[in-house]
Amino acid sequence: MGNEEIGIRMSSMRMRIGTTGLWAGAFLAVAGCGGGTHTEPVSPQAFYTQEPMAEAPRSRTDQPGQVPVRDTQSQPPPPPLAANANAGGISEAVRAELQRGAVPATTAPTTLPSTTEPVYATDQYMTLGTLIAVVNGKPIYANKVLRESGRTLRDFAREYDRERFEIAARQEIMRERDNLVANELELAAATRSLSSEDRRLAYELATRWRDHQINEAGSVEAAQARARSEGKTFEEQEQDQENLFVVELYYTRMIDARVRVTASDERDFYKAHLLRDFSTPAIAHVYILHTDPSDVGEQVARSHLEDFRRLVNGGADIAALAAQYNSPAFRSEMTIQRDSFKMRKVVDAIWSMSPGQVSDIIEDSGGLYLVKLISREGGGVRSFDDEKVQLAIYEALKREQVKKLRDEELQRLQDEAVIFEDPGLVDVTVDMATQNYERWAKR
Repeated sequence: MGNEEIGIRMSSMRMRIGTTGLWAGAFLAVAGCGGGTHTEPVSPQAFYTQEPMAEAPRSRTDQPGQVPVRDTQSQPPPPPLAANANAGGISEAVRAELQRGAVPATTAPTTLPSTTEPVYATDQYMTLGTLIAVVNGKPIYANKVLRESGRTLRDFAREYDRERFEIAARQEIMRERDNLVANELELAAATRSLSSEDRRLAYELATRWRDHQINEAGSVEAAQARARSEGKTFEEQEQDQENLFVVELYYTRMIDARVRVTASDERDFYKAHLLRDFSTPAIAHVYILHTDPSDVGEQVARSHLEDFRRLVNGGADIAALAAQYNSPAFRSEMTIQRDSFKMRKVVDAIWSMSPGQVSDIIEDSGGLYLVKLISREGGGVRSFDDEKVQLAIYEALKREQVKKLRDEELQRLQDEAVIFEDPGLVDVTVDMATQNYERWAKR
């Protein structure tokens, strides 16, 4: 590859370099130059023949080191995780275990599983698959982006025409690319920083997750089939969970100790959110009948309302009357807040009545009204001294601080990383997705 050609390739890349000493190695990894030969990239069509478009799975047995044996038959079933544990997130029960640093009661491996990624030769970058980004020398392939976005892209195909699908697919692909870049940075930082005990804890939590999935599905085979229906192997899902626990541990150890919530912070939050979060408005469920004297005359309007009042007090169902007469004087049952209804005389009448009672005719804002109260609920304010209120405030403030600190840490990792993202490779990935549009749209 000549200097001119290298220069062209360089100009098409968007580079963010935080450590200048990494420049030479990162460039060689992406450019794939060697021995003066030129390697042709694989065309997008090479990826259209199979579904899902996924890279070969890496199970734990593919990694170096002793293979840990899971003895699921001899162990009692683990206690169930929280309901959201198999949705890809961290349940509150698991988060509590992370914070305690407690290892679940499962068999620990004699040798920790390796998290070292396979080494790619520099001339393989252009031949293994279509790249969409390189993060500190770690390639992120288009087929992984498409696999992670597969369900969303299929939904887009069913919802949009081809032109709008391409626009939506581009946005989703770029979003997923950025997400995978962030995940790679966080996982690498966590792997470098965590102790062997924390690595072991993450592995054990993933083991617990795996056993829970098997118990829930009924068998290993059923769990594997369910994973395949979601576009991954069961081993890949398990590895994703372990990576998730590793990153969560990293942030728990690094950030939780830096969270500071003072009593003053809690009182300020309470005052700012008093009406929205800690007050319950007084509400009433009512029927309100209305006539406008300017339309039919005051005498006729009053006569109509008196007739309706007599019928309702005589036991007639007000909803049935509304259907029978189809009169604009009737409204459907309403739910109103005491302090949000404009007509004060009507509101005062509602809050002086008993459920089931029908009011006298009320003059308010130029109209005549008749009200039947169905039910009423008194409002109230939860005191700051309530222990549950203070706990809710603390958790809300803690979440705000943790999110801010995590965002700052991710930004630091991005600033210090060497990241290559070629817009032309996004075009190729979008083209790979678009080739499947007709098939996805029919499902």
